Amino acid sequence: MIFLNPRKRLTAKFLGVKNIFPCTVAETSENYFIWDFDGIKVKTNPDSRFNEGDKAFLCIKPPDIRLIINDKQVDNIFDVTVSHVIPLEKTQRVFLRFPQTRFNLIMDIEKLACEKWKIELGDKVKVSMRKDRIFLAE
Repeated sequence: MIFLNPRKRLTAKFLGVKNIFPCTVAETSENYFIWDFDGIKVKTNPDSRFNEGDKAFLCIKPPDIRLIINDKQVDNIFDVTVSHVIPLEKTQRVFLRFPQTRFNLIMDIEKLACEKWKIELGDKVKVSMRKDRIFLAE
């Protein structure tokens, strides 16, 4: 369990989680939480450790960020700009810039998919993050 959803920010960082953002609980409900980081709203599964107004760290692993190709409705869709691409052994590490914020999102995408969809520097793309793949750390 600790490898899938570390409960502490430093543990998540040690385990290689690249997307760790300071955030605040903006809204709570029985089925989901809405978190805010730098004006960006993200829906997650509820977490009994936190209440509205609490601060935490929103964490998502690069492989859990998905490129949106069609208009399929999923949780947490964001328009971002490709700011950097680093070739890795089997994937491309793509750095994505949220508009009007200081945060970058790091996504890993298979090399073939990157070539097929012609992902290049400066491209504007849509990505999604499933709420059940996002975890929260203290």
